[in-house]
Amino acid sequence: MDFHAYDLLHRDAALALTIAPENTKAYYWLIRSYQKQHMDEMAAGELAAAKQKLPEDEYQKLLNSLE
Repeated sequence: MDFHAYDLLHRDAALALTIAPENTKAYYWLIRSYQKQHMDEMAAGELAAAKQKLPEDEYQKLLNSLE
């Protein structure tokens, strides 16, 4: 995040989710990259997708880490 390469971060996180759709860390980085690029609607969409795909405890961990 320090290098401001949010587009690369987004690409890598999205790729990780195609391989492992239950990857909580990938959702975290994808959502953070959207937030840093001021793409709040996209971030909200990914958060909704995470809620559908992740077990409840993992989803709660994701919410906590995004605070």
